[in-house]
Amino acid sequence: MTKESAVPTAPVRSWRLRAFLSFVIAGSALFVVGCSGGAPEQQSEQPGRPGGRKPPAQVVAPEPRGGVEAPARDVAAAVRAGDCERLKALNFSGLKNLNDARCEQLLGQLKGFRVEDSEEYGTGAVVEFSTARSAGTMVFVAGGDGTFRWTQQVPRERNSEVVGTRAPRGNRLDSVASSAVESYREGRCRELEAAARGIVRDPMQPRQFCENRESLRGKLVEDPSARPRRLGANSRVAFYSLLVKPNGPYDTLVLLQEGRRAAFLGDYAVPAARGK
Repeated sequence: MTKESAVPTAPVRSWRLRAFLSFVIAGSALFVVGCSGGAPEQQSEQPGRPGGRKPPAQVVAPEPRGGVEAPARDVAAAVRAGDCERLKALNFSGLKNLNDARCEQLLGQLKGFRVEDSEEYGTGAVVEFSTARSAGTMVFVAGGDGTFRWTQQVPRERNSEVVGTRAPRGNRLDSVASSAVESYREGRCRELEAAARGIVRDPMQPRQFCENRESLRGKLVEDPSARPRRLGANSRVAFYSLLVKPNGPYDTLVLLQEGRRAAFLGDYAVPAARGK
């Protein structure tokens, strides 16, 4: 080999070494980033970290507000005014199927409506009243906005009291409420009619409540852990709560008593609230 044809090798080795070191340093930096927890968007998905996704709020029972005294006075005012539409609007369901003739009949039955006493049990309440002809107990239930609305009336002896009384000892209220929920869950609505005979004035009413709650019945199947919880009871009426997870609804169950016997009367569902 001549001097003219010789190619210097040291500069080539130096260039290759610098390229190799640059590659090693870049790879090391990527490894450090990977071990530090990943990309920022992956970190933000973890609950509890700043900017992370919050866990879903728990569904809770709606909070009653305002008490039952004012709604009871509103019912009395609507009866005095003979205002059918106002009386219907104060009802839990709005009585959309109640025609004018039947509403006038209802106003006649309630003529002279006067509130005597009241008591609240969570999302349920009772109002003792008297009319020109008789006395009764009106059932109220908290609606979706938390205000109490009347649902139906139960006969009462004029000199008897419901407010302030207690359910008789040894009654089967809890088992009756649980049985009613299972009847809903399993679609055994006819059983509610049979159990209501001799206790509920219209035994078909509990069955009709069940048959008209197809959506609720389906959600109870999806949530087999849903169980009724007692809100309170007196000698005539008992109230239970039922909250279906994960999204509700919240249901107020009403039971009617006759001595030591009890039967499911009806249920009133509202969208469940969400906790903070």
